[in-house]
Amino acid sequence: MSLPPSKALARIEPALTRGRASLVGRHAVAQLMLWSGLYYLFPALTGRILAETGWSASILTASYTAGFLLWAFSSPLVGRTIDGGHGILAMRCGALVGASLLVAMSQAQTLVVFAPLMVLLGASMAATLYDPCFAILLRRFGASAASPVATVTLVAGLATLLTFPMVGWLLQVTDWRAVMLAAAALVLAAAVLIPSEGAARPADRSRHDRPRGRASPTVLLIGLSFATLMFSHAALLFILPLHLRKLPETADFALILPALLGPAQIFGRLVCAPLIRLFDPVLLARSVFGVMLLPPLALLVVPYQATTILPILLLQGAGYGMHTILRPVLTRNHVPPFRLGRDLGLIAMIGLVMMALGPAAGGVVWQGAGFQALAWLLLAMNLVGVLLLFPLPRRAER
Repeated sequence: MSLPPSKALARIEPALTRGRASLVGRHAVAQLMLWSGLYYLFPALTGRILAETGWSASILTASYTAGFLLWAFSSPLVGRTIDGGHGILAMRCGALVGASLLVAMSQAQTLVVFAPLMVLLGASMAATLYDPCFAILLRRFGASAASPVATVTLVAGLATLLTFPMVGWLLQVTDWRAVMLAAAALVLAAAVLIPSEGAARPADRSRHDRPRGRASPTVLLIGLSFATLMFSHAALLFILPLHLRKLPETADFALILPALLGPAQIFGRLVCAPLIRLFDPVLLARSVFGVMLLPPLALLVVPYQATTILPILLLQGAGYGMHTILRPVLTRNHVPPFRLGRDLGLIAMIGLVMMALGPAAGGVVWQGAGFQALAWLLLAMNLVGVLLLFPLPRRAER
C-alpha cells in the first residue's frame, strides 16, 4: 500500500538533506586537501628547498608567478568544460595531473627541470581550486548555493593551519622531496574524495540562449572589481611582513601578525554566510568593499605597533574572506546558467592575474617610494573596486 504524499515526503526529505550534506562535505574536504597540496605547500617549503639545493630564489619565485598566470589563463577553458557537463571529470583529472607533477618535482635535480613543472602545475590549480568547485555547486544547487559555497570556503580556509604545521613536522624527520611526495598523496586522496554527483550534464539552453564570444559588461564589472581587492590583498600579504621586519617595534611580529589573516578570513566567511541570505548580494558587496577602504586608510595614519597593526589585519582578513563567497554568488545572480562556468572562469582569470601582479607591483612601489606610497596605492585600488560595483544592476536571483 502506498504512503500518503505527506508521509512519503517526510521520509524523502531527511535523505535529501543527508545527501546534500555529504556532497558538500566531500567537496569541502577535497578543497582543503587540494589547497594544502597544490598551493600552500610552496610558501611553506620554499625556504627548505633553497637551503638544500642552492637554487636561485628569484628564478624559483618567478616560476611560481608563471604558474599562477597559467592558472589564471586556463580558468576560462576549465569553465567551458564545466558548462559542457564535464566538471567532475575536469577536477579529478586536474588533481591526478597535479599529483603526478608533484611526484616529478620531488625527483628534479636541477631548477631547469623543477621550474617548468611548477609552471605546468598552474593548469592543475585552474582545474581544481575553488572556482571549478563553485561552478559545480552553483549549477547543482541554484538559488540555494550560497550556503554550500560558504561551507566549502570555511573548511578550505583551514588549509594554512593544516599545511604549515604538517610541513614543519615532516621537515624535522625527512627532506623536502619526501614532503612533496606526501603532498602528492594528499592531492591524490582529494581526487578520490571529489563526489561524482554535480555538473553531470550540460546546462539547458533555450533557443534564444546562444554563447557569445565576448563577455558581458556585467561580467567584466564583477571581474575587475573583485580583481582590485585581490591585487591589494596580495600586495599587502607579501610586502607588509618585509616592512614590519625592518621596524624595531614590530620586527618580532613580522610573521606572526600576517599569519592572522587566515583565521580572520574564516571569521569573515562565518559572518557572510547568514548575511548573504538576508541582504541583496550587490548591496552586501558594496558594503564589504566600502569597509575594505579602512585597512589601507588606517595604515596611513596609525603608528606601526603590534597593537595597532593587529586590528587592521583582522579587518583586512575578514573582508577578504567575505569576498570569496560574494564573488561566485554575484556571478550566479547575473549570468545565465548555460555559461556560468565560462563566466566564473573569466572572472577568476582577471582576479588571478591581478593577484599575481600584486606582490611585484607592491614591491616596486615599496622599494622606490616607501610603505606610505604603497598604502595610498592599495587605498586607490580598493576605491576603484567600490566604484566598479555601483553600475552593477541589482537583479533577482535566477
